Amino acid sequence: MPAPAGGSPESLFREALARNCPDPPAGLLALVSGGSDSVALALLAACYCRQQKLPLLLLHLNHKTRPDSDRDEAFVRSFAEGRNLPLACRCAPLPQEGNRLAAARTLRRAFAEQAAAPGWRILTGHQANDQREQVLMALVRERLPLGLAGMSERAGRWLKPLLDQERQALRDWLRARGESWVEDSSNQDRGRLRNRLRLGGLPDAPGVAPLLTGIAREAAPLAKGLRKEAGGLLRIQGLERRSWGLQFVRSGLERYYDPVIQLALEGLGRRLGAWTRSPSKSRLADLLDFCRRGSSGGWQDLGRGWQISLTRDRVCFHRWELPPAQARLKPGCRGRVGVTHYGWGQAPGRTCIRIPDPPRGEWLLRPARPGERLELPGRPRRRISDLLSEAALPLPLRAQPVLCHDGRVVALPALCDRQEQQKESSHERQCLWIDLPA
Repeated sequence: MPAPAGGSPESLFREALARNCPDPPAGLLALVSGGSDSVALALLAACYCRQQKLPLLLLHLNHKTRPDSDRDEAFVRSFAEGRNLPLACRCAPLPQEGNRLAAARTLRRAFAEQAAAPGWRILTGHQANDQREQVLMALVRERLPLGLAGMSERAGRWLKPLLDQERQALRDWLRARGESWVEDSSNQDRGRLRNRLRLGGLPDAPGVAPLLTGIAREAAPLAKGLRKEAGGLLRIQGLERRSWGLQFVRSGLERYYDPVIQLALEGLGRRLGAWTRSPSKSRLADLLDFCRRGSSGGWQDLGRGWQISLTRDRVCFHRWELPPAQARLKPGCRGRVGVTHYGWGQAPGRTCIRIPDPPRGEWLLRPARPGERLELPGRPRRRISDLLSEAALPLPLRAQPVLCHDGRVVALPALCDRQEQQKESSHERQCLWIDLPA
């Protein structure tokens, strides 16, 4: 967060863009809700684009969540038309269940990314008062230490160029220009923590405001360093993408501070789509303890159909899936059960199992049954569940089907190494093959 500075809104806006855009942007897209902050953002962006001869696009989403949602859209359309500014509007109703605020953020982000051309910067109207509220909410919710840094001015091509400007100063600037804006009625809803803090006046109290601003400024370098270390953790721990999800090495996590590992876990969950917003501090603490001390084979739900599970030496992120259905293997067949591929004919270059000229009888891929056993070459018959556990396989591979011939389990594809296919011969053109991609 930049240090507080004096100056006009125009000069502070230019300084913020210069600070966060080392390379000149190809254009600007500004999200406009109709409130005072977004109206000021639109006018400042329009002035900057005229001076720099850059294209500008205003964007407004109507979520139809309030009786005055249509009023806000009408105001934004009138505002843009009166100043000859290009505007894109979209109606995007929110789901009736779940976290509607998170859903709204996701929709706005997707719409903006779609509308902004390559090389453009996307601007939002968060200002200094919002920053102080963010830091205070982090203190109330104990999201420490990362929450103390508040919002960053830049995240990829998303910028918050008003973070060093006060709401009242922006409104005074608008009034001096004869501009108007609309008030969001949901800002009076005391059911939201941010509104309770704002309406109570605590973030802007004379003795509190400078303290919160200073906390955000001092914590920003710490948060940046922790995020950088979290990215390095995943590189050092050997993050790998597999056919069933992601995994990284479990040993060595004790070398990192808890917030670093929590950041890495949060980032992976977001990348997979398991979380649309940051999990609670207690949730991340539980996942961290699970990764460090959990037993091989243990698992936890992440959300949105994703799980985290453990082997002896790996932490695995994967989809939650029902046991795969069975598949009857006949000449000419080809398909997939779970992540297990199969076929009858010429085998691919690398496969787990190849059976040239399969003996007559019924060949089947099906889920293993409780207590079922398999006899490996030179070893006594063992429970399939014990064999899979000893191999320290991730849960998605333990759930893969077994290969049966006339009702008897003859192979576990999950335990077979992928072998190179030998030189093609007419003998191997009639081949039953089973494969689990890496």
